[in-house]
Amino acid sequence: MASIIADITLFQLPGCPYCRRVKEKLDQKNVRYATVNVSPSRTDVLRQKLAEKSGCATVPVLKIGEKYVGESEKIMDYLQENF
Repeated sequence: MASIIADITLFQLPGCPYCRRVKEKLDQKNVRYATVNVSPSRTDVLRQKLAEKSGCATVPVLKIGEKYVGESEKIMDYLQENF
């Protein structure tokens, strides 16, 4: 089975209710996306890069092309307005 390369990636913590909410919205809108589980440690290199790019130190972070949107409410608003 060939892997699917998505232009949209959701960076999440397993079990995070905010991440689950964003996933439900993406699924509701039939948006194809990849997921990446991140470390719960905010000192993790990936988490620090996501914070720099999104302006938000928490997850979820949604990467759409080269744009990063952080914080679940902002992501939900973005999805409502753009998808």
